[in-house]
Amino acid sequence: MLVVCGSATAWIMDKLLGDKGGLFNRDTERIYLEQFTLKETESYLQSNGISLSRHEVVECYMIMGGVPYYLSKMRKGMSLSQNIDNIFFKKNPLLKNEFEHLYNALFSTSETYIKIVEELSKTTIGLTREEIAAKISISSGGNLSRMLDNMINSDLIRLDSYYGHVKKDAVYQLSDFFTIFHFKYLKQHSTDENYWCNHQDSSTHSAWTGLAFEQVCFAHIRQIKAKLGITGVASEYYAWRNNVNGGAQIDLIIDRNDNIINLCEIKFWKKEFTLTQAISKNIENKIEIFGKVSKGRKTVHPVMITTYGLAKSKYNDLIQNSITLDDLFRENS
Repeated sequence: MLVVCGSATAWIMDKLLGDKGGLFNRDTERIYLEQFTLKETESYLQSNGISLSRHEVVECYMIMGGVPYYLSKMRKGMSLSQNIDNIFFKKNPLLKNEFEHLYNALFSTSETYIKIVEELSKTTIGLTREEIAAKISISSGGNLSRMLDNMINSDLIRLDSYYGHVKKDAVYQLSDFFTIFHFKYLKQHSTDENYWCNHQDSSTHSAWTGLAFEQVCFAHIRQIKAKLGITGVASEYYAWRNNVNGGAQIDLIIDRNDNIINLCEIKFWKKEFTLTQAISKNIENKIEIFGKVSKGRKTVHPVMITTYGLAKSKYNDLIQNSITLDDLFRENS
């Protein structure tokens, strides 16, 4: 019996699982090791004596994902901001050069992989295969396919097939939390050793948390489906964007086999979120545009995914379901 494990995912996929010679189709079991969920991250931190609010656990997750090695660097007695500065921004921080170490460990030709994720980090809507090939000046043939598959298998990127789009228009999005954080903050490293403590209220921080929280929701689709009561209902999920009829962008769509589509708006807020007239109009506009594209084949149910739920508002009747942080912390079903 031979058991193979390690961080060199691409090598394992190419040399063992993808072998065309004597090892072809000889594997009897594949164990997919997932990162921690929010609930598991919270439990792990608590077991190390680290006390954080759930809002802080989510922000920690936006930076490190559910990777135990990164989470093990957190120290009790320090605030989340102090920990982040200690791990990433202090002189000679605990995870100095971690980005380079990570990609060199995962891939033998890490330079091209890094070019791909760097280009993906520049857009919030993702890139098609042809767009990636053009930006990094590489053929869109089999070698690029192999690299993109390796990155999907390593949980670095995600392939989104948009509603109503053909397969070639599917886009690749950067989904690894640490990689997103690296390009947003660490690549242009600040000399401020207390950077995270000093920039909590900046517009850059607010923009980053909004985008990163969307990735948290994608990573916890099972918890979202459980809250909606559709755990056993077959469904597909993806982001959706449309450039016609004035344009519309939907953070998350859950396309269900029971003829319902959940149109999810995602907001990372420090308190209850207030649904205003302008926001409700924007949601109604998205429903209208999506309805034209989908030709009304399914009923659309708007859903709000927020940190602390919705404040009282006369516009709340528009929303069919409300999901909060606590719902994302549910145990895996």
